[in-house]
Amino acid sequence: MGRTQPSLGLAPPAQRKDARAKAAKITVNKTIPAILASSTKARKGVEGSTLIIDPAANGVKSGAKRPKMGENEDGADGKVKVRVIVGDTLSVARTLSKAVSHAGQSTKPKKNVAVLNMASPLLPGGGFLNGASAQEESLCFRTTLYPALRDEFYRLPEVGAVWTEDVCVFRDETGNDLSKNERWWVDVISAGMLRFPDVEGDEGEEPRYASAKDRDLAVRKVKCIMQILKSKGVGQCVLGAWGCGAYGNPVGEVARAFQKVILHDGKGNGRGDLKEIVFAIKERKMALDFARYLDKNLQVEEVARDQPEQIDEEEERDAEAIRELQEQISQLDVRIEQCKTPSLTASLETIRAGLKDQLAQRPKVTATTDSAEDASSDDEDEDASE
Repeated sequence: MGRTQPSLGLAPPAQRKDARAKAAKITVNKTIPAILASSTKARKGVEGSTLIIDPAANGVKSGAKRPKMGENEDGADGKVKVRVIVGDTLSVARTLSKAVSHAGQSTKPKKNVAVLNMASPLLPGGGFLNGASAQEESLCFRTTLYPALRDEFYRLPEVGAVWTEDVCVFRDETGNDLSKNERWWVDVISAGMLRFPDVEGDEGEEPRYASAKDRDLAVRKVKCIMQILKSKGVGQCVLGAWGCGAYGNPVGEVARAFQKVILHDGKGNGRGDLKEIVFAIKERKMALDFARYLDKNLQVEEVARDQPEQIDEEEERDAEAIRELQEQISQLDVRIEQCKTPSLTASLETIRAGLKDQLAQRPKVTATTDSAEDASSDDEDEDASE
């Protein structure tokens, strides 16, 4: 279906980034403080944010009683439900939260859905204040998460995470403010995946970690977040294709790390009381690849929306995504030309090839993933001082 009215078009990428940076500063300096001042629950959530370092090594145990083998609290077969949905983290979490609310009345307070913030390990909020627009930045723009990511927590440990309960969601997917009655809550686990690991694999082959050490570290990182979720008694969580965008982790490697911990660890140690694990991935092709590596029988779903989106908005977002992909590729070209480290050059070339593949495989319609621009801003922070 084509346009019925002419499009007003989009501002240049740099102008849009500047606008996001201004909106981020207003959010941090005015919007969030006002919410924290008026909501004890949100304020306590921020104040109670904690850094947890390698829970397996430090003896963190589950705070919830495990059901007997073959059953859970609901009397089901004890198996965790795993899904892959094309959609952004908070939209998927909202769908799960609504499903729990409509499931029936209970004397127990409803637990929040937990979400994974695929965080920069170097800088609180990643490139949020600079106008970046990847997953972490979206969480910081739409929720009260940002002040919970305290400077003292950074650099994030190689194996560890920041746990924040009762994070208030006060904006919708389009960036519009929610009324007080429409606001809702999530718990957030913030952790960083490997950045620019060495990757190997000839053209046409599946990319893979060049080092077994990196593969083992990825599994340890997944075990860490799953152990924390288990210790907090989480029932439902929204994860993602962690580190598979600008940070250059191979989709197959990350999916298999989750598979090993969640599905095939032999004892269920990666699951705890989790009844449902959903991987929210905005880019459809990546979602299909991730699901295939995770479990060949998984069907990729689309996130349910309360209202159909307008065609003009859809097409403008698609056009913006294509332009941003092209911009990311151009930025990588410059970085590769200036890079003097062979291993980093190879990693950047792999990322560039992946972005070009994404661009080639979608004619006019796409969704954005982690931006290479965000990774570049992280590197600038690292050079100046993840």
